[in-house]
Amino acid sequence: MLAYLKGILIEKKTGSLILEVNGVGYHILVPLSTLEKLPSSGEELMIHVQTVRKDDGDLLYGFITHTEKEVFNILTSVTGIGPKTANSLLSSFPPSRLQQAVVEKDTASLSKVPGVGRKTAERIVLELKDKMKEVETGESVPYDERFKIALEGLISLGYKVWEARQALNEAKPGQEKDYSAEDLLKAALRYL
Repeated sequence: MLAYLKGILIEKKTGSLILEVNGVGYHILVPLSTLEKLPSSGEELMIHVQTVRKDDGDLLYGFITHTEKEVFNILTSVTGIGPKTANSLLSSFPPSRLQQAVVEKDTASLSKVPGVGRKTAERIVLELKDKMKEVETGESVPYDERFKIALEGLISLGYKVWEARQALNEAKPGQEKDYSAEDLLKAALRYL
């Protein structure tokens, strides 16, 4: 089984990339969290991969960090969560925020992800609350209450979860540390 691939990034588009390794092009499905961190086409890339066996062929899912791959595998261990839904969850939340949502039983945020309804969100929390506590995310970005409020505000305005999250990650609410959720929301709207 493959653990990672190292080669030249040939092409990247929403949801996937093509990586050339020793003359072979690998089509790899990736969450948006990985896509955002990829180098430019033509540059070398090392990506963690998970092979998913299906009746009609194998699929490769790729992750820029080992933590994303670990969270993907934990998510697919939940009854009813397949690789597509796990990928969608990682596209909507970085591992640290996903961990926080599970530990804090934030089913409202989880159920806003495409393919995840209220019952599925409850199952994720129930089955993963202990497993997710043990994941070392190693991320220092603080996803606090202000981020959550601003994210929900953008979603209520009609933005997709991944668009809203990306805008909030890129938003610059100002130099001061004491910014409000409203300041963060305004900065994200300027970015969008």
